[in-house]
Amino acid sequence: MRQKDDIADLLNQIRWNEEHIKFKIEVGFMLKGLVKPVVIPFENIQFGEKNTEAFMLKTEEKEPTWIPFDRVTDVYKNGLLLWHANLDE
Repeated sequence: MRQKDDIADLLNQIRWNEEHIKFKIEVGFMLKGLVKPVVIPFENIQFGEKNTEAFMLKTEEKEPTWIPFDRVTDVYKNGLLLWHANLDE
């Protein structure tokens, strides 16, 4: 299974499992031009119905910002690393 599929599956599990509401979930991802990942609360992520390759950031911007799953670097649960991308693959 490709890493992109792994993170898509994990984010969908978090999205649909009500148990995760009890925890602080954060997602780290790389943006072009930045050296360090951006880390945001899971609540700031929106999933598209037709786009299965990326998620959208909830922002005040008129144009949506789509983040491809292959840019996700880390997922944290209550500040502890839950998932980390192997960027060497």
